[in-house]
Amino acid sequence: MSRKKPKIDREEMDAPTGRSEQKEQKREEYDAFGFMKDKKQIGAVAGAFLIFGFFISWFVNPPLTALIVGEGTLASSAFQDGVGQDTVDYINENMLPDGLTASLENVTAESGLYLVNIKINSPQGSQDFVSYVSPDGKFLFVQTIDMTVEVPKLPEEPEQNQQESTEVPKSDRPVANVFVMAYCPFGLQAEKAVIPVMELLGDKADININYVHYVMHGKEEIDQNTRQYCIQKEQPEKFAAYLRCFVQSDDHTKCVADACVDKTKLDACMAAADQEFNITGLYEQGSTAYLVDAELSQLYGIGGSPGFVINGQTITSSNARCEQDSDCKAYERCREVQQDVKICMFERSPELVKQAICSAFNTPPEECQQELSTSPAAPGIGAMEGGTGSQGMC
Repeated sequence: MSRKKPKIDREEMDAPTGRSEQKEQKREEYDAFGFMKDKKQIGAVAGAFLIFGFFISWFVNPPLTALIVGEGTLASSAFQDGVGQDTVDYINENMLPDGLTASLENVTAESGLYLVNIKINSPQGSQDFVSYVSPDGKFLFVQTIDMTVEVPKLPEEPEQNQQESTEVPKSDRPVANVFVMAYCPFGLQAEKAVIPVMELLGDKADININYVHYVMHGKEEIDQNTRQYCIQKEQPEKFAAYLRCFVQSDDHTKCVADACVDKTKLDACMAAADQEFNITGLYEQGSTAYLVDAELSQLYGIGGSPGFVINGQTITSSNARCEQDSDCKAYERCREVQQDVKICMFERSPELVKQAICSAFNTPPEECQQELSTSPAAPGIGAMEGGTGSQGMC
């Protein structure tokens, strides 16, 4: 399962100047936590706090969307603490599904706003989030952008090379690219759906895990992206076993050992990748750019995690109206989205991923006749199956 990339001039990759217009346009389609924008303000906080992989259909407004949560003025520490608790109470009462709770860590003043540190707790663990509240305690800001941090320029977006047709182009040996962030719950869901297909088709197709050109889940995600990149690049025969272990356990040390990955070779590759793509340098500058697969990510117009591309064609749900599965493409299922309304959806199950890739063969191999699980993969770290027909993205 080699990583095939089209040759693209990388000259502009090292330019340290401001954010490209193309990247900004792509990023504008998503909020800071990767959920697509809409006019429903109530989803602004929900999208941020469902990072553990719980799918929800709320969508958010552009950056600095605000929610009314209380009143007051920037004054005493007692009031400060009250604003923090009011914010957490509001989130717990209105934003989070069963199984998730928010707790207040602390509140400080920064740049004329309250900086509220919040911890979101679930049975799978907890994660810290930072939000800001206006001086009067009235507005909660779930995204801020530090305009003093220089963002490296990504390559100019090339002319779109994707097929205008929604049909998957055919070839003797299909190339599939699945774009993820290592700790995006929906990227993990996509990887869980892809792994059985990797194991089934073996070297009959080139099935690659690639990485979106920015990260959202900190240094841990940067390191895991690079770790996976290197195992796939230099020890591809061990990659599926490693990935199957990691998406269920979040224990990369154990998974490296269990998959018999050469640790010395892995460490050398990660160090070389760090220098080649300035990974640590960008992180220390406060940048979220991740450039390992930025060329491909830009080439295919990837706007979030996950993204599926087969033989250069982006694969998404057609959302065509339907009555039964036969009305949809081979890799879609007819699903009811509201009463008396059914549409064709590309669910993240091993069987539908297999169908999508197998539809790209000129002559499908006999492995394509083997049926895989039709159960959607589960988002986030944990069990391989047990998800829903989630279309969520980071």
